[in-house]
Amino acid sequence: MATKKKLLQAAAGTAAASGGAGGLNVEDVFSTYLYEGNGSVQVIDNGINLGQSNSGGGIYFPDGDGDYLQTATLPALSGEFTIELWFYSYDADRAIYLIGNGSDENNFVVKTDYLSSSGLVYITVAGTSVNGNASSYYDIDGWNHLAITRNSSNVVSSYVNGSRIGTATISGNLNSTTYNIGAVGGGTVSASGYELMYGYMSSVRISDTARYDPTSTSLTVPTSAFTSDSNTVLLVGQGDTPLADASSNSYSVTVNGNPRASEVGPFDAAEAGEGGMVWMKRRDATQDHNIFDTERGAYNRIKPNLTDAQNYQSNGLTSFNSNGWSMLSSGNINQNGYNYASWTFRKAPKFFDVVEFTVGSTGTDTIINHSLGSDVGMVITKITSTTSSWGVHHRDLVSANEYMFLNTTSAAASYDTVSFSSTQVDLGTFWSTNFAGETGIAYIFAHNDGDGEFGPDGDADIIKCGSYTGTGSAGNFIDLGFEPQWLLVKATNSNQNWEVFDNMRGAPTGGNSAELFPNTSSAEREAFEIFNFTPTGFETVTTLDETNASGYNYIYIAIRRGPMAVPEDATDVFDVQTYTGNGTANRKFTTGFAIDTNLILERDGGLGGMGSRLIDGMHMTSSTDVSYDSLTDWIDYDYNDGFELPQTYGQSNSNGESYVTYSWQRRPNYFDVVTYTGNGTLGHTVSHNLGVAPEMMWVKRRDSADIWTVYHSALGAGKRLKLHQTTAAEDDLSSFNNTAPTSSVFTVGSLGQINGSGGTYIAYLFASLDGVSKVGSFTAGSSDTFVDCGFSSSARFVLMKRSSGTGDWFVYDSERGYAAGFNDKRLKLNTTGAETTNNNIDPTAGGFTATGNTIDAGTYIFYAIA
Repeated sequence: MATKKKLLQAAAGTAAASGGAGGLNVEDVFSTYLYEGNGSVQVIDNGINLGQSNSGGGIYFPDGDGDYLQTATLPALSGEFTIELWFYSYDADRAIYLIGNGSDENNFVVKTDYLSSSGLVYITVAGTSVNGNASSYYDIDGWNHLAITRNSSNVVSSYVNGSRIGTATISGNLNSTTYNIGAVGGGTVSASGYELMYGYMSSVRISDTARYDPTSTSLTVPTSAFTSDSNTVLLVGQGDTPLADASSNSYSVTVNGNPRASEVGPFDAAEAGEGGMVWMKRRDATQDHNIFDTERGAYNRIKPNLTDAQNYQSNGLTSFNSNGWSMLSSGNINQNGYNYASWTFRKAPKFFDVVEFTVGSTGTDTIINHSLGSDVGMVITKITSTTSSWGVHHRDLVSANEYMFLNTTSAAASYDTVSFSSTQVDLGTFWSTNFAGETGIAYIFAHNDGDGEFGPDGDADIIKCGSYTGTGSAGNFIDLGFEPQWLLVKATNSNQNWEVFDNMRGAPTGGNSAELFPNTSSAEREAFEIFNFTPTGFETVTTLDETNASGYNYIYIAIRRGPMAVPEDATDVFDVQTYTGNGTANRKFTTGFAIDTNLILERDGGLGGMGSRLIDGMHMTSSTDVSYDSLTDWIDYDYNDGFELPQTYGQSNSNGESYVTYSWQRRPNYFDVVTYTGNGTLGHTVSHNLGVAPEMMWVKRRDSADIWTVYHSALGAGKRLKLHQTTAAEDDLSSFNNTAPTSSVFTVGSLGQINGSGGTYIAYLFASLDGVSKVGSFTAGSSDTFVDCGFSSSARFVLMKRSSGTGDWFVYDSERGYAAGFNDKRLKLNTTGAETTNNNIDPTAGGFTATGNTIDAGTYIFYAIA
């Protein structure tokens, strides 16, 4: 989490209106977020600072039993005490719990069912209930504050949102115990008849003082995050580290199941928020597009595929948050069980602006002042006070005085002179001819051309508005200077659909692109391979009229792929889980971040596969086989917090089989994935976005059976290893042309296994990043060898291979278990053999230790993750 950092960046962006974006990253100003509707309330936590609401940090509990935090044993509360928390439940029929392990006689219990006929809150202290009917006090669409407090006279009262619901005199103590937060714990309390917490909890505080007067019928509800003081026993669920105890006691907190740290909390952010626009579309059925923005207010929607005026939607968007937005149960944006795509654009200099305007008198120019402080790329306008089409003016149409309509397939047409500047958009008489005096909204997109000033170094472009001419053949490359994540395209001289693509829904190389059409209510189409996203732009694959017909002209908006920030914590970019196959389709795994690459190994013995979002397929690490590249339904990557196994393949989900899955996210200085087409030419360079020179690369041909070629910096570009074989490092001046990779390209020779003319390839690039990952080598002998990775603790994941002689590609991880002694569980990338147990390595603070006399002596290359 980085709530404070994002607010500071937002302020910097505002202050830099005339001179750049203050070092913002693309992930701070744009998000593609995919979600499933729940037909209730839902908070979209995409990290985009739109408003002031729902800030302060909290804990997100996914829809599943067994998700809870467990504290260390806390001291007894023998006198005064206060226990309080906030919650935001997605389901009115669910319960939340804060329970001490043990019997009800000695523990504090909260169980809520706030839309039942009774609406009770159940609280038991030392065997005595302090319950009450709280149904009239609950906010079913937002945060609720719960508190119980006891004074020195043993008066105990419970409160919901400031109103007392129960009181009693109780002299018994709350004995020392552990606490389960978010789900049912031990003792006699059961979840019978209830589903467990689904939503958010925040600011869970246990104090050894009466912070409120229990003799009063009301209390003043806190309006800001808590700070630890001498009376704070435990404080979890707020700030940048909500899964840890923020009190001075620093008690250990164990995470069970999938609770996740979140930026969502019950308080208003210190800053007002930057504002922006949210665009949503249901993917799996016919449904109108919906756009909301901060200028018109959360409840007012307009539909890009229709000419309707804006309308008030009482069960739609409810707030723009400091980290996304919140919504209710509208079937247009949150129908239970259906899948949606959302695109969030935050106001920022040199990226995007939203301006509400009033049309002048008939025949006068409509001039809209904006805050981009840079070139304007495209402007989308709509009259919101009455029926109208959606006007589109693009920088590559302005010179011809042409416009288009977002809600139609129509080609560009001429009207009146339009001009763009760094502070104004002059739309001429486009609107005043027929809509004098009406109110409209303008969405203004910037165009960066070497002046974007984004990213960690403040020198990167993140948005381009351009045009190209269709060639009617594959390989029509459009150079952006960056890899896109979102693309809007429209033919200007033909009646064709507008089309939206993004890398979250999928635009895989060699697979069908997921298309949505802003001018229609149609469901998502995934029938054609349309575009390939490359490290420096995008290229056409088909000859469809909508994207690449010969002689057709096309305009586009392209937004750079993120995240651009260098990761600081390995848990934000790498995940390992073990599981048992259940033989059922559509099995979801939660990682807490969007993944780009997945390696699944069968622990009982069998094929192990490496897959990627870029190809939507997989390859066996133990084989040269190409056949599994066609398994485009092997894994679904279109989730913001994990992945899904749509089928029951033996490689990933055979009933009763044991598996381990490793997940990576592409991030600068850490990990990257590249697809490319070979040209058969010696010295061919392939661009990448790792940002540093890769220290290890795995390359696999995709269109035919061939070897896995491995480069490792400890060996140099004149040697290679093979991932599917045990062979030692071999002299090879051809594969990588005996040329070390750089921070922007790697070089390949002319061999078919790595650069055959017309061959298709995928490359996985790994690098060392302080505190996160380490690529290196060590020499093993008769005594123990400590391998210092520079980590704050021991390595969670270790891959190693003897390079000076034959040896397997061994994989160890802390999830399956490795420790001092003969209980290290290892798998081999190069075989289909089952997991074995040995004593090759020991976990050691800072990295790991290769144990003497248990592995073959020699030089090893390794890759470790903290």
